Amino acid sequence: MNSMHHLGSYDVICKSRTRKDFDHVGNRRFRIIIENHYESYNKAKSKRDKSAIVVSIIKSIQGAGGNFIRRNRRLGCWEIMTIEHTKEKIGHALRHSIVAQTEVGIIRGSPRTIYDVIGGGRSIKSKSEQHNKETEHNMATLPVKLTKVSFCSQPFAKSG
Repeated sequence: MNSMHHLGSYDVICKSRTRKDFDHVGNRRFRIIIENHYESYNKAKSKRDKSAIVVSIIKSIQGAGGNFIRRNRRLGCWEIMTIEHTKEKIGHALRHSIVAQTEVGIIRGSPRTIYDVIGGGRSIKSKSEQHNKETEHNMATLPVKLTKVSFCSQPFAKSG
């Protein structure tokens, strides 16, 4: 059984389609990490090489104190996803990013970005939005403080 968990800043929320969860800092950071790895994943020749990339992404998320989590509605808490589900989630995100990049022409030099596709079609329009994008990118490359993971039986906050 998966562990009960408090939602942390660097956790990646899975199995959710709410705007609040999409905008969660851990999910934004995850999209940046995927953007930084999709090309090497696409160029990897063997399953072993692709697996190594997936494992490095897991270590990056966990190294920052994050986990891949989902809501357990029955128990009213967050739970940490199994390593198998985590690897599936990362692999899917990488493959989706490759397809999305190809479809919008980024690989061919189009000015659009991954945020146009994975970010729900939002494009950078204002200077403040550009600043936010740069901050997100810098956040992915800076060392982050490890946070203590605490297990709980407290309910999670409702989205919406």
